[in-house]
Amino acid sequence: VTNELNAAIREKGVVKMQLEEVNAEMLLAQTRLKDSEAKKEEMTLRHERAAKAILGLEKRAEEAEEKIEQMKRQEEKFKEDIVELAKNADALVLDNEAKDELLKDYDRTKVLLH
Repeated sequence: VTNELNAAIREKGVVKMQLEEVNAEMLLAQTRLKDSEAKKEEMTLRHERAAKAILGLEKRAEEAEEKIEQMKRQEEKFKEDIVELAKNADALVLDNEAKDELLKDYDRTKVLLH
C-alpha cells in the first residue's frame, strides 16, 4: 500500500508539473494572441489612414485636372481675345491711314485754295 501511495504521490507531482507546463504554455499562447491582435489592430488603423490618404490624393488629382481644364479654357479665350484685338488694331490702322489720306487731301486742297 505504501508503494502504491508513493507512486500515486509521484504521479500527482508529475501531473502537477505537466499542468503547470500546460498553464505556462497557455499563458504564452494568450500573450502571443494579444500581441497578434494588437498588431492586427495597428495594421487595420494603418490601412484606414492609407485609404484616407489615397482618397485625399485622388481628390487633389481631380481638382488639379479641373484646374487644368479651366486654364485651357482661359487660354482659348485669351487666344480668341488676341485675334479680336489684332483685328481691331488692323481696323484702327486702316482707319488712321484713311484719315491720314483725308488730312493730306485736305492740306493739298487748302494749299491750292490759298
